[in-house]
Amino acid sequence: MLPMRVALSMLLLASALSACSPASAPVPTAQAAATAPASAIAWRQGDVDDAFNEAAESGKPVLLYWGAVWCPPCNQLKAGLFKDPAFIALTGKFVPVYLDGDEEGAQAWGERFGVRGYPTLIVLDPQRNEITRVAGGNDAAELTRALTVAASRRSAVAETLATALATPATLGAEDWQVLGDYGWEVDANRLAGKRSAQDVLQQLAKAAPEPALQRRFALLALATAEKPTAAPTQVRELLQAVLAQPAEVRRNRELLGYAGAGLVKQASAGPASSNALGQQLLVALERADAARGDRADDALSRALTELALARQQQPEGALPAALVQRVK
Repeated sequence: MLPMRVALSMLLLASALSACSPASAPVPTAQAAATAPASAIAWRQGDVDDAFNEAAESGKPVLLYWGAVWCPPCNQLKAGLFKDPAFIALTGKFVPVYLDGDEEGAQAWGERFGVRGYPTLIVLDPQRNEITRVAGGNDAAELTRALTVAASRRSAVAETLATALATPATLGAEDWQVLGDYGWEVDANRLAGKRSAQDVLQQLAKAAPEPALQRRFALLALATAEKPTAAPTQVRELLQAVLAQPAEVRRNRELLGYAGAGLVKQASAGPASSNALGQQLLVALERADAARGDRADDALSRALTELALARQQQPEGALPAALVQRVK
């Protein structure tokens, strides 16, 4: 996921570093062409209203995808997951719409649906009720799982959240999965509504049935807080528990990328403890990124995290030469 503020950070990063012959294929028959699996996602290009008209006729949910040509995670999706035959087949269960975030029409739709970063995917029923939204920069397996569940759901995520806050014991495993996979990193405030996003996430952390899900909601609550609300010891224990589990690091990769340095700062009593925990974070991120192929967008995210950690150690000092060289 590349939030708007990260895009700005990329621009600031540049200025900060300026100182320092095959056989012919057989012609397919008409029957074979009709039964052959799709070789690409059948994206509609920006025609959102027409997509909802089709959804009303077919009963399929609409899948809205916001991307941009300059967005590294978006390009990673296009080069990888969006070419996966299994994922292409999955999108056949939706009416898929691609919106280029740099186009005026897409920006208007983005404002209507509260899109704050790229890539973002939102699933809506034919009546335009939001079933879920996910951060497109997440692990491909996690993203596929979330959309597989969303394809067959007809419950609005807002209704699921209301039940979780009022009578959490009545929710099933799939309901909790939808809440856990929801792109809180994209925009927690939209789903929380008039309630404090931090309060909502703290309540979910207490009610969630699984420890890993409890930790995810607790981390999200800390990341959305305008000012620290937990003792450094509590934050440190929570962060270390997540970093010790590779599966949890992968699930929370985007959160740890954009908010990791801030979480380390909340968890630290001084420069020494901050440095040690920061190194744990970087090692965990590097291990998780290696597991999903050492992607270029992940490397950029780690560089931004490392720069933020370095600035916390020396707010006014020069960046370490080794870090500058690695970023270059």
